Amino acid sequence: MKNVKKTKETRKKNIGKNVCIISKKELDTAELKDAKKVKDDAVIKFIRKIKKKLNMETGNNLYVSKGCIEEHTKRRKSFEKGLLIAAILAVLIFFGLVILPIIFTQSINFGSIMLGILLAIIMVVFFGLIKYTPQIEK
Repeated sequence: MKNVKKTKETRKKNIGKNVCIISKKELDTAELKDAKKVKDDAVIKFIRKIKKKLNMETGNNLYVSKGCIEEHTKRRKSFEKGLLIAAILAVLIFFGLVILPIIFTQSINFGSIMLGILLAIIMVVFFGLIKYTPQIEK
């Protein structure tokens, strides 16, 4: 019971901190004025939900500090480029596993269709989450 109590107390202390997602440093009120807030998108909401269920919730407010905006922009562009490449590869794999066999054999193989769809989804999600960098609010 003592461990549960300590984690709850620790969690209460952490709730409401303003943290830069690039430098991982806590921002004070002066730095907060120039910082950009991170959009609370579906991925961040999903991560927060998982952390809450695992009792690891910190409740931090996520920002990008003024000094880290350039680094964030580079990471975001790299993420978007990687996601685009993953989507193109997924389409090519889907085309190779589903469309080409239909054209050349003129028969439909449901196993290859399901495999093609599954591989395409896994590739996009996997490559998307590895380099995930959230957007900042304008």
